[in-house]
Amino acid sequence: MNAIRRAISGRVLSGVEAFFFARRSAWPFGLMRATWAGVALIFLLRQWFDVTAFYSDDGFLPRDLVYLVTRDDWRFSILDYSGEVWYVWAWYITMLVAFACSMLGIAPRTSTIASFLLLSSFHERDAMTLGGGDTVLRNVGFILAIAPGIEAFSFSRLRRHYASWKKTKTLLPPVTMSAWPYRLLLWQMMVLYITSLWWKLLGDMWLDGTAVGAALHHSIFLNWPYGVINEFMPFAAYLTHATVFWEASWLLLLVPATVWKWTNIPVKRLVLAGGLAFHGGIAVFMDVGVFPYVLFAAYLGLLDDGDRAWLKRLIDRRSALPIVVLYDGSCRLCRRSAFGLRIMDTFSHLHLVDFRNAAEKKKVAPHLDEAQLDLTMHILLPDDSVRTGFDAFRFLTWHLPTLWLAAPFLYLPGVSHLGRAMYAWVAQNRQKCAHDRC
Repeated sequence: MNAIRRAISGRVLSGVEAFFFARRSAWPFGLMRATWAGVALIFLLRQWFDVTAFYSDDGFLPRDLVYLVTRDDWRFSILDYSGEVWYVWAWYITMLVAFACSMLGIAPRTSTIASFLLLSSFHERDAMTLGGGDTVLRNVGFILAIAPGIEAFSFSRLRRHYASWKKTKTLLPPVTMSAWPYRLLLWQMMVLYITSLWWKLLGDMWLDGTAVGAALHHSIFLNWPYGVINEFMPFAAYLTHATVFWEASWLLLLVPATVWKWTNIPVKRLVLAGGLAFHGGIAVFMDVGVFPYVLFAAYLGLLDDGDRAWLKRLIDRRSALPIVVLYDGSCRLCRRSAFGLRIMDTFSHLHLVDFRNAAEKKKVAPHLDEAQLDLTMHILLPDDSVRTGFDAFRFLTWHLPTLWLAAPFLYLPGVSHLGRAMYAWVAQNRQKCAHDRC
């Protein structure tokens, strides 16, 4: 009997440990950090002309009146020490720099913690300027500040990748983290939506189907003329009830993921897709500040390798892979360009080959002349067709998610001529690079 108890106790403890501390990929949290900081930076810059009015003693809420609109307990703001305009602006600029560094991943841990603390200080200084999105912004920032693994998608990580690439032609292993920050973020999202659902069900408008229509006609939040909004009114009741059911669907995430694997139903992806539709609609039709955008950032932290693999399978159906990229390993600029392609190759669509390595070249492109390869970059497609120079780069942009937004612009009239001329000039002068600098 004691042996059985010990076995059960051991399994329970192992299960609890795995639930909180199992290793998982950290790239979703790195992506969330960069997006969260970028969203916050944009909305903070929108306050540029209101900083003095919102946060200094020369504004509408001097420090001796702050107690009228905020709590006294468990409160801290660095702006409580002075209300001078120069003092407020010094910390405001510091906060912008911290968020910019967090977004780019420059000292990501330090800059993210500093961003969260300064953001909280400004929010505590004047609560009258805040909305629900600002609370979510702080909550996500707190989770990022204490979570391991946020150095993914950072400039600091990129530098270490490049050092590894120069030595071994390989990148560092992916960053991993414990599962508990993901659990904390997921629970935060569930509390947010289930609480919202609870308050909706206490009233009548969400049950009788009039809530969305009323919200879209609110004069403060309205983004469009009433004539445009009225065109959507036949769908308002359906959208109202769909919102209620979608918020209730977050309860399904309490069911262990292994159960959903048996049913082959991608519940989490469906719930997140509903959130993209819901908050995307809010962003398009209503001006509610940072709220929808910070939730988009939070959704990134809820992704995992399974979602990445699913997206890869979806994208890989477009064409045969891989694409062989032949580059000049004796050219410093070419090596750095190859490194850039490798970093951006999120879905492993490219096979990079140094054509100066005779054995490697013979395996993939024995029919291509080295003298021709020395003139310009070549890519070899699975159907044995070849593209070179600017045309090769333009083709690759469709396979590199970082460049998807730029890809259509490369097909505008005149861009091809300019791109080929610029590429030819760079290719002709590439050997002038020395010591990794040009």
